[in-house]
Amino acid sequence: MKHHIRFPMVGSFLALLGIATSIHAQSSSSSDQTELATSSPAEDVRVDVPVMAFTHSAFGTRARKFGAHGFGSAQWAEGGSLGRGGLTAYGSPFDRLTLLATGERRLDGRYGPSASLAYRVLGSVEQGWSLAAMGTYKAEGFAQVEGEIELGALFSVARGGWHLDVNGVAGGGLEASEEFDSEMKLRAGYDATDWLTVGFDGRGRYRLRGPLLLAGGRNWYVIGGPQVTASWSRFYGSALVGPTTVGIGSGVGAVSWLTVGGVLP
Repeated sequence: MKHHIRFPMVGSFLALLGIATSIHAQSSSSSDQTELATSSPAEDVRVDVPVMAFTHSAFGTRARKFGAHGFGSAQWAEGGSLGRGGLTAYGSPFDRLTLLATGERRLDGRYGPSASLAYRVLGSVEQGWSLAAMGTYKAEGFAQVEGEIELGALFSVARGGWHLDVNGVAGGGLEASEEFDSEMKLRAGYDATDWLTVGFDGRGRYRLRGPLLLAGGRNWYVIGGPQVTASWSRFYGSALVGPTTVGIGSGVGAVSWLTVGGVLP
């Protein structure tokens, strides 16, 4: 999928990051001490995982934490089956900043590397809510420079055992194309136990502009379903099964998504 990105959107995102950095730099030491004085963040390793399947957490990864997970996905539809697998590595060199890198391979042999940067503008794990800005570059292969850039706003709330993550994303390509898409991602869940969370994770895409439609002649697609996440010590995992219209010519298919990984230190 190739799109056309406008320089004003890049400028707006860079301006947002500049404002966020300025706010962080001008924060007084007293406010930092106040934040540190609040209750310590949950020891559950999942609090440091920025993404399990589709939706990203605005909390990001805590400072000087690093992790990685492998993932695999299978999709079934009337026209055939699809699959992919890969590895995501992430970490935070300092407070508020989270870096991510993903490499995936589809069953048809195509590779899809990507790199992301997320900056937490407001809130924290201790405060129970957060707002962040995120930028992602997706290439169409390890030997190709062309690809697409996505910019997004992330919002998360975690209180009383309930979790909610909402992402608004818009993306365009580096080549001369008139295609431009937007995405909405949503994840919600409830802590059934100290180590188990049940909920939902999903993503919807809409073609805002462009001569080419998505699979099946649609200008939209949706994917997602019920999700279970669990943790033990420094390890975590998640499983999701649900409906999808991604890459499907007609009707609705089914998708499964499995993630297993860990966080250090």
